[in-house]
Amino acid sequence: MNRTFINIIISVFFLFTYSLPVCAQNNLNTSLIGRWANGPCYAADVQGNYLYFGNGASLEIADIFDFSNPVRLGKILLPGLVKNIKVDEKYAYVTGTDFGLHIIDISDPNEPELMSETNIGLFSTELLIKDDYLFFANDYRGINIVNISNPNSPNETSTIDVTNSAKDIHFSNSDLFITSTRGLEIYDISDLSNPKLISKTHFEKIAYAQRYTYHMAVQDSIVYLAGTAYGSHIMNVKDPVNPIEIGYIELFSVFHLLFYIFYRNNGDHFGSQSV
Repeated sequence: MNRTFINIIISVFFLFTYSLPVCAQNNLNTSLIGRWANGPCYAADVQGNYLYFGNGASLEIADIFDFSNPVRLGKILLPGLVKNIKVDEKYAYVTGTDFGLHIIDISDPNEPELMSETNIGLFSTELLIKDDYLFFANDYRGINIVNISNPNSPNETSTIDVTNSAKDIHFSNSDLFITSTRGLEIYDISDLSNPKLISKTHFEKIAYAQRYTYHMAVQDSIVYLAGTAYGSHIMNVKDPVNPIEIGYIELFSVFHLLFYIFYRNNGDHFGSQSV
């Protein structure tokens, strides 16, 4: 790379940097007249013969009766990238980047219509529907439980504070399983206005690194936890008061091995710190 090219790159960088305030001022005197909202697909859901999927900042609907020839129908533009979609009968519940819950009437798949919007679920990583309630795993804001019986006016029933951040959720009868980044937490939700903690299982650090838990799969009374730094934990939750680890799949990579060796050789430097 020659010096002239480097000088051009540096000049463009400084020109862009110092022009930002001017652009911001100009935006005060402009108005949006259109958007190119198409983009990546991060979420999808299926109901009957219809597929509901994110296309950048749009929710799109396709007829998939003929799998070999899906037909695009209606779409609706939303404030940001669509990240979560759950469909229940005639409504789609959508959250995304920089926007909370949007409830969309999909009774006419050719003309989806926005019913209501709220900031609830702004940082959601997972949505689940149970009867007239929508549950959000809302990252560091914990769990939000929202009454959606009136789609025009959803209202928050209660919240659950979890350790660190909530990543995934699963129902088992009247119990709610939550993966926090530190492990598995189980709550009794028989009274949705007052969820009660049943048990909390947090995994210890290996060397200096914290095991982080993000997702789960549940089969009968067995919970499989994935996304931890060093492997996957298998838990028996037949007694939710006393979950028992019955298996562990180790995923100790070369990176972790090098980190462990570094920690062993330099552990004294970290002795008074915590993660």
